[in-house]
Amino acid sequence: MRIIVVGSGYVGLSVALVLSKNNDVTIVDISDEKINLINKWESPVKDDLIIQYLNKHLEYGLRLNAIKETNVDYKEADYVIIATPTNYNYDTNYFDTSIVESVIV
Repeated sequence: MRIIVVGSGYVGLSVALVLSKNNDVTIVDISDEKINLINKWESPVKDDLIIQYLNKHLEYGLRLNAIKETNVDYKEADYVIIATPTNYNYDTNYFDTSIVESVIV
């Protein structure tokens, strides 16, 4: 199965890593730095469990790669998972979903 995960923060990276054991997973992000780290099998987030998981499964192989958001064709995926920020504003009682909406459009 071909899966695209949009966003490489804690949620997106965790989901992508677990799914890439048995599926072809592409992480899509806007950050060149994060993309380069992921493609070198390094975690862009400071999380011991993610780093341990990456190191443990490298020897068995994960089917994972990362690309720039401008280079993605969502039609090639069986599933698309959007894991982008939805910042909450306590003053207005509103979630900013503009990043999610920009992926969907």
